[in-house]
Amino acid sequence: LLATSPFLSVEEIDSFIDDMINSDFDTMISVSDIRIECIYNGEPVNFDQKMQTPPSQLLEPVKAYACGIMGWNTENFRHNIKKYGAAYHGGDGRIGFFQLKGFSTVDVDNEEDFILAEAIAKSKDLVTGKPKYYSPNQIQKIYDADVAQILEGDGVKKNNQLSYNLEKVNLEKLIHKYGREESWSHTVINSPSNSATLIAQLPGEGNRMHYHHDWDEWWYILEGEWEWLVEGEKKKIIAGEVIFIERNRKHKITAKGDKMAIRLAVSRYDVDHVYIKDDYKSN
Repeated sequence: LLATSPFLSVEEIDSFIDDMINSDFDTMISVSDIRIECIYNGEPVNFDQKMQTPPSQLLEPVKAYACGIMGWNTENFRHNIKKYGAAYHGGDGRIGFFQLKGFSTVDVDNEEDFILAEAIAKSKDLVTGKPKYYSPNQIQKIYDADVAQILEGDGVKKNNQLSYNLEKVNLEKLIHKYGREESWSHTVINSPSNSATLIAQLPGEGNRMHYHHDWDEWWYILEGEWEWLVEGEKKKIIAGEVIFIERNRKHKITAKGDKMAIRLAVSRYDVDHVYIKDDYKSN
């Protein structure tokens, strides 16, 4: 842990350790995404100079060392020191990368950084903003793309959104880890292209009526039974089925039966969930 990275959270530290152990990495390096056009030695890295530039959030990010938290297997570290005289970057062995976001990437090195850190510390006491309300055609709608806020509003009690984009994930092990006693979610994929979140809920639990105005999504049902209400029509969906939800179709899903139901929801993290005001508050 780097003392000059004061905004690392306990959850990030725990996830870093879990990922390094579970993935059997010899070296784990914390990185942050630089999602803007980047140049190296005068050449473009993640964009085409002969094409129209896309929105920055759609660019392939360049990963830069964040260094706030690093980890090494001691035996592998000693091996690299003896062989190369250096071991910080991993040398021989399995190397993993753990993404830090937001304030966790702040590194205090000079006086200006201290001023920034103090401002961030003070901002943490401020009340965060709420989703904006829109009233087209006299109907109040809420556009919400904050996944953590959405899952919390759906009544999901435990949400892990820090351990994504591993090269290989065993869903059965994740289900065993979180259990079947209370609702939970685990983000498996979160990339500029798409996202995949494993969601487990007990009978009677589910999401709120909503739609996506500019994105299609799909679910894979791993366990249990669900009632899918789409455009006013109720449908039963069960384990082993793939469900496609076309954009602009109002839908809601509720776990049924007598045991936990689990689904893999595939979409993208920045997609708006559009709610009628009363539906947004229904849970």
